[in-house]
Amino acid sequence: MANKKISQLTTLNPVPSGAFLAVVDGGVTYKAAASRVSHYTGSKAATIDGGGDTTLDWNDSNIYYAVVTASIETTFINVSEGQTLRYYVKNSNGLGAVNSAFVASAGTTLYWAVSVPTVAANKTNFYTFTRINAAIFADVVTGYVI
Repeated sequence: MANKKISQLTTLNPVPSGAFLAVVDGGVTYKAAASRVSHYTGSKAATIDGGGDTTLDWNDSNIYYAVVTASIETTFINVSEGQTLRYYVKNSNGLGAVNSAFVASAGTTLYWAVSVPTVAANKTNFYTFTRINAAIFADVVTGYVI
């Protein structure tokens, strides 16, 4: 199938979704939506004291970080359709790896492409979470030295 030339671009609702409509030659219509950034106020420290439990409010920011010395469990709240959250967990414990577990908010299911890895000693894991329908898709890159 040959590529179609976009002949018209019409903005439908730029706030908050950034959705747009493209009408291409031949009358075929495609829709797309940009990722929603909700109340971005810069990166925010998650509330952590060494390890334990923390809650990330997706209405408050879409970028968080945590520095831990023990295992952590992170719970998500106020997750809206189309949002993407970025989050890093730094293990400043030079003695060994720590677990980093996640709990999805009610009405959503968290899906991983791989099993959730531990955070190695003196390393950082970088997580990306995106909500589409009732699914939150998770991805992680491990082993950063920061």
